[in-house]
Amino acid sequence: GGNQLYERVVLVFTQSEKYPPNHYIRRVPLKKVFLYTLIQLVLLIFLWFVNENFYMQGGAFNFGLLYPLVIISFIPIRILLLPKMFT
Repeated sequence: GGNQLYERVVLVFTQSEKYPPNHYIRRVPLKKVFLYTLIQLVLLIFLWFVNENFYMQGGAFNFGLLYPLVIISFIPIRILLLPKMFT
């Protein structure tokens, strides 16, 4: 249980000998796990950036208006791009 993204971030800083014995991390190459985690973190930071700029005024463009488009753009990334990278 728990938050898998958080667990994978913690695994980045954990020695491989300390991984749980029956954990998926033992069956999946570390490079793929860390790449997937990095992609998730980049998308999360991008989403946070768009959300935070929703309340900023006086700019040339209100990035917060893109929030729904960002969420919708995650669908093709998840359906088309990620399966090609991780199968």
